[in-house]
Amino acid sequence: MINTLDYEKLRAQIRTRRVRNHWRQADLAERIDVTPAYISRIETGKDRPSLSILYRMSQVFECTVDDLIGADTREAGSYLIATIKSRAEKASDPQRRKILRMIELLVAEDVSVD
Repeated sequence: MINTLDYEKLRAQIRTRRVRNHWRQADLAERIDVTPAYISRIETGKDRPSLSILYRMSQVFECTVDDLIGADTREAGSYLIATIKSRAEKASDPQRRKILRMIELLVAEDVSVD
């Protein structure tokens, strides 16, 4: 069975994350290279964002597209991997090497950081 996207939940997520970052619609629009009017239309349900727009939003909100659309398919492991990947993509090469080294050490030593 194919689940349908809950656009009401999506609109709420976008607005909540925008407000949480203390951004005006114009601020978000600038960050993802669209017009403020387009953000307004998305938040009011007059327009639906494309997948590429959702991806850009996920990048500026530092979350996954699944987080924005409220997908329930997220298992703990896959969510953590997606989050690590998202954060690593924003890191510099030296930072990525450190991240990789930390992961290698944690896995090799089975160190708990809870």
